[in-house]
Amino acid sequence: MLVAFGIGVIFASGLIISGMIKREKVLGFLTFSEKWDPSLAIVFAAAVIPNFISFFYILKQDRPAL
Repeated sequence: MLVAFGIGVIFASGLIISGMIKREKVLGFLTFSEKWDPSLAIVFAAAVIPNFISFFYILKQDRPAL
């Protein structure tokens, strides 16, 4: 339970730091117009790349670590 709480705190901190809790920023990314904001694509890539790397190693294990 403590691990899940820690992961939730890290996730929430990432959302706050990246600005994904601001409605205007998210709508600016989702709306393809002259005011398109690509900054959240960087946040998305920063989340996907470590997950690809970690899942590569996790799926190679014989049994779960925890």
